[in-house]
Amino acid sequence: MFCNFCRTKKSPDSYILTINDYIQKIDELYSLGGRQILLQGGMHPDLNLDYYVNLFKVLKSHFPDLKLHALGPPEIVFVSNNANISVQKTLEKLISAGLDSLPGAGAEILSDRVRKIVSPVKCTSSEWINVMKVAHKMNLTTSATMMFGHLETLK
Repeated sequence: MFCNFCRTKKSPDSYILTINDYIQKIDELYSLGGRQILLQGGMHPDLNLDYYVNLFKVLKSHFPDLKLHALGPPEIVFVSNNANISVQKTLEKLISAGLDSLPGAGAEILSDRVRKIVSPVKCTSSEWINVMKVAHKMNLTTSATMMFGHLETLK
């Protein structure tokens, strides 16, 4: 499998980076000339919208020119559902906190038949597409990652 990183909270190899961990890693990035991070935290039940808003604000306060390419559509759906607010409101809050662009992770193949097999806990194809439509209407830069050559058909 391509993205086989799913862990439970009790998995021995699961972890959450602290803000100091992020700052240390970004300091190293800056020392090498980098200015952008891809930040994807998965769908951790304890990491809610407030967590990401605070994290983004702190990172931007330490690194004002840092480009935050963060949280793919499955994470946006998860966070917005947990906050019981729309995808648009979720993105508005994240952009206000410092989100610069949205990765297209979690697309896999936009076939729900395949998604149920390779990524059963991620959002549906229509939810993924909706996040991207909303992001584009908000002029948020996005990308898309597609995995092929596994269980999909020509259709």
